[in-house]
Amino acid sequence: MPEWFKTLSIALITSLFTVCLIEPIRAAIGRWTRRRELRRSLYHEMVLNFRALDGQVLMAKRDAEMTPGIGYRFGRSLKRSCFDFAQRDPITYYTIGADERYWIELLYSGWQQVADGNFDDEKRLLNADFNAGYLLTCIKNRNISRKLILKVSPIHLRKYIRERLPDVAYVDIEPPTFFERLRRRFAD
Repeated sequence: MPEWFKTLSIALITSLFTVCLIEPIRAAIGRWTRRRELRRSLYHEMVLNFRALDGQVLMAKRDAEMTPGIGYRFGRSLKRSCFDFAQRDPITYYTIGADERYWIELLYSGWQQVADGNFDDEKRLLNADFNAGYLLTCIKNRNISRKLILKVSPIHLRKYIRERLPDVAYVDIEPPTFFERLRRRFAD
């Protein structure tokens, strides 16, 4: 057998191995890494928005004169850069589950409504209070990942979220399964 044939066969086998086995694995790891980083950055941004809105609500509850400016002050600190970036990268954004993506979009639309909303003072405070606590409701109902929210939160905010979670009620759309009832009973 000629030497050039052996060299050619080794090169073909190596390239076939690379194309069929290594490249799909590398692409899958790249997609997984981008999805993981996207979720972490979205959750971190949601925690920061929660902290800003919850602080505005607590301030308005203590001082009634602060109620009219809740939307303006929260609008200045509302962060949407990761969310907008995620929507501009649909390949990675749609790898997040449809249910989780729905709740994330719902949270951001509620926060945008607080920042842009034209309400009278009483409804403004109620709307801001509801949207500030809605992240906790999503965590409690397992619509978004509690583990990831707590992992990306600063330590003081992690403690605050854990203290407030028992006060939030479950909102079940359909009856929970047997395993869901067990997980809820023994989760905390």
